[in-house]
Amino acid sequence: MKSCSPDPAGTADKDREAVREPQIRQSHLTHRGQLLCGILLVLLLVPQAGNDQTQETIAPGRWTGCWDVEWGKWQPPIPEDDTLLYRPPPRVQLTDAPSPYPRDGSYHAQPAPGSLPTPHSVTQWAPLAGDSIRVQWSSGGLYGTLGRFAGRGDTLRGEIRTFADRSGAQRHGADAFLVQVSCSAPPDVPASTAARGLWFVPLESGDTVHVGRLLPKELIGEAGDVSYRIAGTPTGFFDGAREVRAQLTRGGAVADVRLIYPNDVSFDSLVAAFRDTLGSSDPDQPPERARVVTVTRTTSLDMRHSDDGTWVQIGMPGTDYGVAPEHVQVRRADSTGGTQR
Repeated sequence: MKSCSPDPAGTADKDREAVREPQIRQSHLTHRGQLLCGILLVLLLVPQAGNDQTQETIAPGRWTGCWDVEWGKWQPPIPEDDTLLYRPPPRVQLTDAPSPYPRDGSYHAQPAPGSLPTPHSVTQWAPLAGDSIRVQWSSGGLYGTLGRFAGRGDTLRGEIRTFADRSGAQRHGADAFLVQVSCSAPPDVPASTAARGLWFVPLESGDTVHVGRLLPKELIGEAGDVSYRIAGTPTGFFDGAREVRAQLTRGGAVADVRLIYPNDVSFDSLVAAFRDTLGSSDPDQPPERARVVTVTRTTSLDMRHSDDGTWVQIGMPGTDYGVAPEHVQVRRADSTGGTQR
């Protein structure tokens, strides 16, 4: 006789299934969780096409060319006497020439041909991540305006904000736009509308020597030790000057323009004409002196009378002078027999 009764049929099998069922269910849940974690990890590690595209920096060639600059009301409003310090040019040309500060990937910007200029000695731009760019207009870093714009069509939207290197300076901002246009299209605000300022010298050829703008190599007639004679005859307000010379910034932009007038032109009349055009009425030095210096916040004017004639030097306060760009160095080598730096 056996000590225990035999199990009913199937009882042992049911017990085994009852034990295995939660184990199988737990195994399925664990496997499913591992699968979900794996999928999540792959999504995190593999870059998405859309995000990667927005983070790329678009090549500079996408932005080079001419853009109309439009902006709304400044908040807070800028005092009338300070508008020249901060106002961008109505049309800007973004070039692919390295700026004087290429370490941050910046390129030179300048007022577009024939457009109203502004008294800014440092104008530069740089592509940012995605479809954005930065544009800066300043006068030696003392004051100016910084703009950030974004977009993929022919209109970029953004804002501009002022800055100044002085304690307690008021900052101003405005919504702004860049609209791409042809550089050959007549500007809405031509250079001829400039009421005050002596920032560009028109030539009979139709070219201009513009303070703050890159000096075209075809305008270099002769390379000297510290300045470059301009190939062309000045006209308009500067009619009568027998020679035009220019000094350059580190990035190759015109730092100042020097005009030489013959002795038969009255020094006193030149002083009166230039000071009146500049809009300066403060008596700094009497005209009968051999040198008259007038410095405003936007323009420096140095006039000297000598036996060789009258020298008139027009520039911007705080300009950073430097070596010439490559094409000027080549011309200098041609005229002197060796490249001077």
